[in-house]
Amino acid sequence: MIFLFRNIIRTVKGHPKENLVILVNMIMCTMTVFVLIQNYYYLKNHFDLVYGNNQVASHYMIVMSDNDTESMYSDLLNHSPMYYVGQKVNIEIMNTPHLSMYYSTNTEIPLDSFKDKNKLSNCSRNIEDEGEVIDVICVTENFAEVFNLSLMKGRFFDNSDCNSNDPNMPVPVILGNDYADSYEVGDIIEFEGDKAIVIGILNDNMYMSGYGTVEYLDRMIITNSPFLPRPFELSLDDYEKFKVCDCIYCDDPTIDVQKEINRITTENGYYTYQIQPIDGIEISDTKNISEKNVMLIGLLALIACFICTFSLSLVLYNRSFQDRSIFCIYLCCGIPLWKINLSIIVEMIGYLVVSFFPTWALSIIEYKNLMVPVWQIFLFSGIIVIVSLIPAFKINRNNNVDMLIRDRIV
Repeated sequence: MIFLFRNIIRTVKGHPKENLVILVNMIMCTMTVFVLIQNYYYLKNHFDLVYGNNQVASHYMIVMSDNDTESMYSDLLNHSPMYYVGQKVNIEIMNTPHLSMYYSTNTEIPLDSFKDKNKLSNCSRNIEDEGEVIDVICVTENFAEVFNLSLMKGRFFDNSDCNSNDPNMPVPVILGNDYADSYEVGDIIEFEGDKAIVIGILNDNMYMSGYGTVEYLDRMIITNSPFLPRPFELSLDDYEKFKVCDCIYCDDPTIDVQKEINRITTENGYYTYQIQPIDGIEISDTKNISEKNVMLIGLLALIACFICTFSLSLVLYNRSFQDRSIFCIYLCCGIPLWKINLSIIVEMIGYLVVSFFPTWALSIIEYKNLMVPVWQIFLFSGIIVIVSLIPAFKINRNNNVDMLIRDRIV
């Protein structure tokens, strides 16, 4: 122990410039390790949070520029050539595996409009200044598939329900589960000069999710007509003009939906569809970029650590080369090589501990706490120190009396 202490004191006093370079190198090395580890884990955790844990969006909203939207509605009203291009685009999207277009629109019907309002009163909702209303949602035929709904009894909508503007035919509706005690499949609901026929009743706690909210359907009347009650003066063609599908459902989380939509609209020369996720995170080329960023920061960490290791190793090698004569004398006096190397290791551990405090202060000043676990900083910095000592140990192993005489050191 006495030898270790004295040799460390001798080394510190005998090589002030080299030791200052070593200390500065160690501080920079520790800071580099801290910053790179922090950035790597931040990117990795953020990547896992965004793109992991099944948080990938399955529902998307179609967004168009104001000019394109105005042009699209003008095409819809006038049946211009672009209208038929849009129809073709929508058909291609619907025929694309794992993609489905749909829309859903909420409306209300006053409770007093129903003939048997007592049977519906337990499902009504009070709106200030409007009184009691019944919530209605107008959807496309594929809404059950899109929102993974199931029925307690009856059936979902099909192609036979499309002729919904005939006053002699009640409009098909599906009721939420809270209506199960009041209505059966096949019952007629009369309201405001119109009538509906119940074709199905949902299971309990069925819901639609989107925009960060969950909307339960237990008290909903669901119809595939764009209006309820229906304006019978409109033709079926007029009805279709109001069935504008502005949402897309994708059941495969690995698909880049925007890329697929861009391909279809570009091939047909149609307006640009920009999609925005409704219920999660969009998978796109951004994910690939994020993966590459995580790999890149890891590669940069390795390169930076290699540079720090090489620089520190060079300084230690030069210092050990200058101490060859002293170490030869130690060996001639019977001091074993392992004690000489141990003294260097203990000295470097001291520099490593000292180098930690500037890193700790930097983290406290910038982030108010130490963002990276202490053991990780010491682990990676310690590996750099151990590797840097290898050349110094190698030159120490070659020290002997013959070398001392040949080099004319004495």
